[in-house]
Amino acid sequence: KDPPVEPGRPVAVICGSGTRSAIAASLLQARGWERLFNVSGGMTAWRAAGLPVIPEPALAR
Repeated sequence: KDPPVEPGRPVAVICGSGTRSAIAASLLQARGWERLFNVSGGMTAWRAAGLPVIPEPALAR
């Protein structure tokens, strides 16, 4: 199922290390998506660069 994003809008795809997001971006591109950006290095690189992160709420148990 395609993500709920307006066609033509840029989409950044990110995962923990950048590997799965690269695969996901490839799959979306094969489905006709354009303006896709894989975040190289994933969240690991994002955090290492000191970029802002909004923590997810604690999971309900």
